[in-house]
Amino acid sequence: MKPFALLGILAFGLAGAALATTPDAPVAARPETLTATVRAVDGHARTLVLLSAVGHAMRVRRVRVPAGFNVGAAATETPLSSLALGSIVRVRCRYGPGGTQADAIELLQGPGMRKP
Repeated sequence: MKPFALLGILAFGLAGAALATTPDAPVAARPETLTATVRAVDGHARTLVLLSAVGHAMRVRRVRVPAGFNVGAAATETPLSSLALGSIVRVRCRYGPGGTQADAIELLQGPGMRKP
């Protein structure tokens, strides 16, 4: 048998074995920070729909917000209902099996606020 053929068979076998194994440990939540514009706030479902730009692409993300969670704004905290369409926020969140969940929300600019 030619050496290259034997090497190809060996590589193919190792790749198949690697694909066949499944990890037993659960996948850890992936942390992420988004700076985005609020497109919708659903107080009943406790979700935000955010529009963010990534390179030359626009992305819409739905983020779940835990109950009792407040929005940080200029060293104060306000309820989730204070967010309005067009508010610019920074959201620290993690993506896990149940979707994206917020860990912290900071109001950077509200619809009626001026930039500093």
